[in-house]
Amino acid sequence: MKKKVALFLFSVITLISVTVPAFAARVVKSYRYDYNTALGYNTNYHNYQYMNISDSARYRGNQIYRVGGAWNYIRYERLNFYS
Repeated sequence: MKKKVALFLFSVITLISVTVPAFAARVVKSYRYDYNTALGYNTNYHNYQYMNISDSARYRGNQIYRVGGAWNYIRYERLNFYS
């Protein structure tokens, strides 16, 4: 009986370790910030989005999009890419 239980637990642990990828890091997927046109620098970093990546993933670059603004600032969103 003990052998059957041990074999069952070993099988379950092996199955979980094979099917569930190991995540090594939690990284920033995207965020927004404002460029203050009157003062000339970035302010108000906000709306951070996070994602889990595997230990083999590496940073591959980013893209910045203009997503809004007002009379004295321009709002941008930065997306980071990993693979």
